Amino acid sequence: MANIINVKWNDEEKKYIRTEMDIYSKALVVNDDFLIISEKMASLANITAFEIKANLVGSMKKDGLFTFKAIKTALDWIFVNHDYSKAFSINGDERIIFEMLFKNAKAYQKKVSRRLTEKEVKKLYGFHICMNHGGKMKGIHSISTNSMLNPFCIAHRKIADCVCCHCYAVNLIKTRPSMFIPLTINQLLFSNFIIPVELIPEIKSRKIRFEAFGDLGTILQVVNYFNISKVNGAKKCALWTKNPVIIKRALDKGLTQKPKNIQIIFSGFRLNQPVSLETLQKVFPFIDRVFVVWEKEENNPFINCGKRDCDSCGTCYDENGAKVVNEALKMAKRTPADR
Repeated sequence: MANIINVKWNDEEKKYIRTEMDIYSKALVVNDDFLIISEKMASLANITAFEIKANLVGSMKKDGLFTFKAIKTALDWIFVNHDYSKAFSINGDERIIFEMLFKNAKAYQKKVSRRLTEKEVKKLYGFHICMNHGGKMKGIHSISTNSMLNPFCIAHRKIADCVCCHCYAVNLIKTRPSMFIPLTINQLLFSNFIIPVELIPEIKSRKIRFEAFGDLGTILQVVNYFNISKVNGAKKCALWTKNPVIIKRALDKGLTQKPKNIQIIFSGFRLNQPVSLETLQKVFPFIDRVFVVWEKEENNPFINCGKRDCDSCGTCYDENGAKVVNEALKMAKRTPADR
């Protein structure tokens, strides 16, 4: 269980605190700056990994499959007991539990004899796909990790003129703490395992976005995202990242190849600063376009993002779309205390 670290709360954050800070079994600290309380999971803090593994085996039905209730208990235990000083790695007990869930999911997939659905992979081993975006992302399904746990993201949120200071993902997670759990499970899954191809779901939306809320942190994330794109080969996919080095490492090691149906978009670090695609491609030839955020629309007369919904626009998902995408900043800058 993570240690509790004293933090200063603003009024909005206090609304989500449902117990006292000294009740360690009911609290989880995230990046020293945010506390999520989960009374529903509190009892899990005292359950050992050995008991979870025993309960999983004991909860097998006659067909050899775990009950969905047992699977949820196992995933909740991982969430409550994970060492959050380790953004991407897991311990031996966590690995064994995930591998048991994969084995169970394979048996289930063999039984139904078809590609798993988006809801089934969430229930079977915790793979979360956001299917209910609002705003300009409406109609697009996304797969993301947790920007509040990614050291790369954390470091860049502390840079004064970096666009990460305006991170909408952190703001959403703070106002909707329920997002933290699925994004965290995704991060642990994609960073420690190559999801078996037969367990990759068929995604129903026409377009698929990777990292709507986080960024790359491990090469296994790249392998998994590329595999998901390949399985959903008829769909248009796009990955936004500020960390193309991770992709280069995965490709250089020969672990994967870039699918034809995915667009790699380099998201610029600085506000109001153009990015040269030509220069980037000399080092990272797999990048397809750049994305730049401008503080005021009048600063750049070529704003071509934000006026339409992404599904109907499709620029970022189309290989023939604009190579430079400019968006006007929508969120006010947050103070250092909020980062």
